[in-house]
Amino acid sequence: MHSLERRFVSLTSPPSSIVIELATRRRTTRVFAKTPAALDDVIYCIKVAVQAPSGANRQPWRFVLVDDLKTKERIRVACEEQEKRHHANVEANLKQWFNSKNITWQKPFLTESPILLAVFSSQKMPYATESTWLAIGYMILALEERSLSTVTYTPSYPENVRSVFNAPDEYKLEAILPIGYSSDSKPKEPRRPFQSSVYKNLWNVEAWLMGARGHGLKDGDLSPWLSVRPVHHRQFTLDQVQITSSQVGDLNLQLGGLPIRG
Repeated sequence: MHSLERRFVSLTSPPSSIVIELATRRRTTRVFAKTPAALDDVIYCIKVAVQAPSGANRQPWRFVLVDDLKTKERIRVACEEQEKRHHANVEANLKQWFNSKNITWQKPFLTESPILLAVFSSQKMPYATESTWLAIGYMILALEERSLSTVTYTPSYPENVRSVFNAPDEYKLEAILPIGYSSDSKPKEPRRPFQSSVYKNLWNVEAWLMGARGHGLKDGDLSPWLSVRPVHHRQFTLDQVQITSSQVGDLNLQLGGLPIRG
């Protein structure tokens, strides 16, 4: 196979990268087995998390590991007090969604999971929340690598929960991650098609159509390619979404460094 061909992975082929395998397999867990989770595995995941990029490299994140049952009970009481308040005042559409997912103010995973990891961000640092959530993203993939599960629980009114951890005022409680082995039978929530989230150069001009020309496809041959989505109520053809051949090329399509092939 030509060296250029090997750089491109068909969108319909099964995942071959360990990263995408972990991301595809990972699912939210709210029910945990009683099996203890190894603290060393959680420490490993924190080591992965702190490799995340951060605004001005200020690394605003702080982590509090909790494995003491009485402390977990205090955390649960504080969180559920705020959840009762939130659920009593939530708007109708969100309340309907909560009901459809059987999500209530009760958070048993806060005491049933072997380990809690509270994640804080220093609000004195630039882009503190954004940076800390990048670290959380790194962490949940690392947890999956170690066969551990979690839910990114974001307490309602976190400022009223922070004091349980004795955290300084400058630190915002971003999330509490219950960590353990999953005993949750609920399947992973479906994801929208990947292709529907990526555009090339212009909004609603799907990148895959740029590759279609390189494969000799015409406007009527777009299946299994996605059809061009209307922009301002207009329907575009391949000719209309073509930028220039020098910009696109037959195979050398890249979006943010990610090779794309039709």
